[in-house]
Amino acid sequence: MQHYKPPPLNRRIVLRNPASAVVQRNQYGGQAGEPTYSEEWTVWAHRADLAPQDSYEDGATVELVRSRFTIRYRGDLSPDVEIVDGATVFGSVGQPLERGVRGGGATHLQIIAEARA
Repeated sequence: MQHYKPPPLNRRIVLRNPASAVVQRNQYGGQAGEPTYSEEWTVWAHRADLAPQDSYEDGATVELVRSRFTIRYRGDLSPDVEIVDGATVFGSVGQPLERGVRGGGATHLQIIAEARA
């Protein structure tokens, strides 16, 4: 088994868990109102920007900006965790991935997240 060497955790980010799993939607399917958060934590992280991808929305090409955040392991994150890095807000894409198993548990998490407009 190959040893996992985590990248340096060299930036502070804020993790926010949504207050409920149910997001209120407006009549057009968009989010209604501002989300509320049940918990917030400031943690050390590493951010690696991934190659931009194109997506199509309403007939227009939109560039998706995704990053991979590595943090120390914590078991209290929702799959819908939001990440605030400076002035940019990211929404997680999928479940956080456990990395660096030591003593029966993971030492780090990797979160793929997409910048929100």
